[in-house]
Amino acid sequence: MTQRLPAIVVVLSFVCACGLLKGPDRVAREYLEAGAAGRDDEVADLVEPGCGDEDVLEVDAVRFFGVPIDIEELEVETEQMEGDRATVRYKAVGAASGENATGEILGVKVKAASVSASRVTRQGSIELVKLRGGWKVACD
Repeated sequence: MTQRLPAIVVVLSFVCACGLLKGPDRVAREYLEAGAAGRDDEVADLVEPGCGDEDVLEVDAVRFFGVPIDIEELEVETEQMEGDRATVRYKAVGAASGENATGEILGVKVKAASVSASRVTRQGSIELVKLRGGWKVACD
């Protein structure tokens, strides 16, 4: 029994550690949820270091005319993974309402004092890069 104990501890440690590792789809989900909720510190932690791109830091993927979407449904799936790069597809559905909305329609910039939409669907892809063993949303 005493010889089995170290082996059991090693196996349990490995299983626990694997549960803590985040794949690209989980990082993308956390990024989208944090961005929609306005948790800027969490967003910054999930983005590749040194990234100064406002679109990435503001998480435009879950905004409607600059207004955050109150996510009701979120689908995230890894589409492609090659080495230290991954592409994750997402679909976010929810309501959006707020003031000082800005956006683009057919290439024309539009500003509105307020926007209110009961159901908005945003979908697209997010590029991620593996750095020091962990996945981060890529700047490019």
